[in-house]
Amino acid sequence: MDRVDPLSNPLEHLLVDAPEHLAGTTAAFIVVRRLGTTVYDMYKKEGKSTKDAAIAAVLAGYVAGSAIDNLVFKTVTSSLEMKRSE
Repeated sequence: MDRVDPLSNPLEHLLVDAPEHLAGTTAAFIVVRRLGTTVYDMYKKEGKSTKDAAIAAVLAGYVAGSAIDNLVFKTVTSSLEMKRSE
């Protein structure tokens, strides 16, 4: 049961009722931005086209971001469940 209505206050809902989603999304954003930029720059240094560099950066970011989001979400959820059972 949610303590905060997500329709009336989405940010507080994330902080109070769904911190695992906020943590996963934040971690994924950081990884995607960093990895995407690195892959893009690497491809451009190799002389690849802007289109190829962008596609590679998006794909690398998508895969890494999905994995990180899933890992952080499961870790935080597990931690919260352990805390609630105490």
